[in-house]
Amino acid sequence: RLNELLGLPEHAAWQDKTLQEIVEGAEGALFNQAAQVWNHTFYWHCLRPNPHSQKNVPYGTIQVMIDRDFGSFDAFRAEFSAA
Repeated sequence: RLNELLGLPEHAAWQDKTLQEIVEGAEGALFNQAAQVWNHTFYWHCLRPNPHSQKNVPYGTIQVMIDRDFGSFDAFRAEFSAA
């Protein structure tokens, strides 16, 4: 659907733009479609396995909260997986 919208004459100025540029500058239906593509892409990239086989551990404020509430990330992960 995004490609269909970009093919319309009124959206010609956006045809050579990146997805990020469209999301940041477009309005209406073009913005909505671009934002959906961006959201889906972001979502699936978040779910993919770590390409370097390293532990995906949280850091910063979320790490502090997990440690406070669960004791460790491994404990959180175990409880979350069991739920």
